[in-house]
Amino acid sequence: MVTRWVLDLRRTSDPDAQRVVLFDDTVVVGRDPRVANLCVASAELSRRHASLQLATDGSVRVRDLGTAGGLVLDGQKVDGVPLTPGDALELGDWRLALVAPPEPASAPPIIARLVPHPASTSHAIDAIEVAVERERATWTLRYTLHGDLDALALPDPPLDPLRLWEHTCFELFARQLGTPRYDEWNFSPTGQRTRFAFLGYRERQDVDPGPRATLSFERRRAFVATVASPLRLAPSTFVSPCVVTRDRAGGTAFWALEHAGDRPDFHAPSSFRQLALLGDPGASPDE
Repeated sequence: MVTRWVLDLRRTSDPDAQRVVLFDDTVVVGRDPRVANLCVASAELSRRHASLQLATDGSVRVRDLGTAGGLVLDGQKVDGVPLTPGDALELGDWRLALVAPPEPASAPPIIARLVPHPASTSHAIDAIEVAVERERATWTLRYTLHGDLDALALPDPPLDPLRLWEHTCFELFARQLGTPRYDEWNFSPTGQRTRFAFLGYRERQDVDPGPRATLSFERRRAFVATVASPLRLAPSTFVSPCVVTRDRAGGTAFWALEHAGDRPDFHAPSSFRQLALLGDPGASPDE
């Protein structure tokens, strides 16, 4: 069981709100995605501006984490007070409102279907489904491939860790709300993994193995790749699960939630979806 919070985040000059669904007991709001799991792109906010915490009595309490002018709720400075539905925090030129009180909610797997890019040259795989679920601090991603599994080419180790994506590879892109920064994880059937950090579109900043991960691969009637890792995700995170499949004849297919342009581009913002809405085919991506 997890706790679901429903919040609305919008600019004060924009009547359209972004719906944010959070599952964590404590949410840190700030402008730095490295220390805040709800990032708001406003220079008026501190790196760690405020926290929203689920109290033992079931209420949501807001705390000031070191703001310059104090934390403002409906025109009043506050710290340690409970929120009620309709309360709105003033975050520079943004407002964050509690829409519904926290309520117990189960966390069934979120399932999304990927589509191949039209320029793909391999047709060995007919369909790919991705299931995302959380058990405490561990996120599990399960990629299920259907098709001609005998034609699927699986690489032999070791591979260049910077080029796992040149072979059959399972990927996840993730970007926090309100920032152009994003991460790319590559998981190979060889058991290798790599994380790339980007400051903006294809502007690579860092490379490392990323958090520890348990990788497992099994083939029965479908090929299933499972990744279990304490990835730093929140349901408000915008994600894009992707897969590269290569066949024994040398063909390659590129699978994503959505494709934009004549060439495959997993970094394209249009392919990202908010994690909480991942399984909704009508959900609009964050541009």
